[in-house]
Amino acid sequence: MIFMKRIDWLDIDTGEAFVLLSDGVIDLYCFADHLPSERKDGDAFSGEIFEFEAGFAKSQFDNQKKSHAELIQKTDHPYNLFGVIDNDWNLRVGEFVIDMPDEMFEDYQIGEYVVVDVPRLDMEFWIQTVLIQTS
Repeated sequence: MIFMKRIDWLDIDTGEAFVLLSDGVIDLYCFADHLPSERKDGDAFSGEIFEFEAGFAKSQFDNQKKSHAELIQKTDHPYNLFGVIDNDWNLRVGEFVIDMPDEMFEDYQIGEYVVVDVPRLDMEFWIQTVLIQTS
C-alpha cells in the first residue's frame, strides 16, 4: 500500500503541494496541483504517478536489477529511478508504478531493468465515489 507520509502545502486553497509518498521502503516526492484540502499525513494514496519531462531510459548493469529511487537534489525533487518495465510498459519502482510515455521503452523489453532520470514526478488523485442503492 502506498500512503502519504507528508504533505508540504504550497497553496492549500488551490491544492498545490509536494507530497512525500511511501510504500514503506521507498519514498518519492510528487507534485500535486489539485490535492483535496482534507487530505492529511498518513492517508492512503490512490491515484496515478507520472513523469514530468523524463529523460532517456538506460539499461541497468546485468547484475544490478535494482528497484529504488535516488533523489538528485532538493530543488523540484529530480530523481534517478531504478526499476523494471512492467506489462503495461510503465516503470515499477518498488510498489510504485510510474506512468511513462509510450516511446520511453521502445528499445527495451518487458521485464528489463532500467534507469530513468526525471526532473519531477507528478501525481493525480483518484476521487472515489460510493453509490448507494435504495430499494
